[in-house]
Amino acid sequence: MLKTFPNKKLIISLLILAFLATTGAKCGGLPAGAIKEGKPDPITLNYWKVFDEKSNFSDLIAQYTKANPHVTINYKTFTAVEYETELLNALAEDRGPDIFSIQTTWMKKYAPKIEPLPDKITTYSTFESGSIQKVIYTKANIKNTLTLRNINELYPAVVSDNQVISGKIYGLPLSLDTLALFYNRDLLNNAGITTPPTNWNEFNAQVNRLTKKDAAGNIPKPGLL
Repeated sequence: MLKTFPNKKLIISLLILAFLATTGAKCGGLPAGAIKEGKPDPITLNYWKVFDEKSNFSDLIAQYTKANPHVTINYKTFTAVEYETELLNALAEDRGPDIFSIQTTWMKKYAPKIEPLPDKITTYSTFESGSIQKVIYTKANIKNTLTLRNINELYPAVVSDNQVISGKIYGLPLSLDTLALFYNRDLLNNAGITTPPTNWNEFNAQVNRLTKKDAAGNIPKPGLL
């Protein structure tokens, strides 16, 4: 009896296809959520500032680049005399920094030269796919940014007054200078003052009421210590 044998080339081809399927190799199309194979493209961000040395931001930069290893941040400082001139020239010549700090009162002057905060931003992360042969893929993550309501809830009104222009957010404060008022309730009560001051005019008026002078015009008991 004559035996027939299957085509060896066909068997080999079927084995290769089965192997590719079980190893998770790409056979047309990317895994769910991936936008490309490999790591995110390198990004370099230039940060310009005045007064603060790089050491003041080294920890913050290190934390960010650790979470986003494809990002490099170049930090550059300027003197107060040269900063605004350098910044305006760079923006006019389309070589301005990606991030820069200015005085909060300058924002309205700079607004026409910069873009406001978008409603959404895209960040990139990596993940591995494949049961045997691991392949790294890049994934895009779309996140909401701050809204005007967030600004009003998180910051004092002065931030919205200076950083929000025509309903758009153009900047965020790096820090805020705050003042605290300590007062002696008994002294205020003795002077007939029922509540502490809420503004500088009330403050000056109460200091004058609390200040005691003797016959010679000396002040044995000042209203402000």
